[in-house]
Amino acid sequence: MENLRESLNAVKIERDNLKKKLKNLESLNYFEVNKSRNLEAKVSKLNMLFILPFTVFVVFVVAIFKC
Repeated sequence: MENLRESLNAVKIERDNLKKKLKNLESLNYFEVNKSRNLEAKVSKLNMLFILPFTVFVVFVVAIFKC
């Protein structure tokens, strides 16, 4: 019986350690997801900053060649 109790206690300790690791990994995952979303938003803004001047340039060039 004593061996079983010791084994059970060891399993409980291991379970508690795994729960802590899981919480840490979930926190890290949440942080990385937010970081990724922020980067995607920045890339989207940069794309808009590139596309708008390019579009204006194309319209300008087309207008010049029509004249």
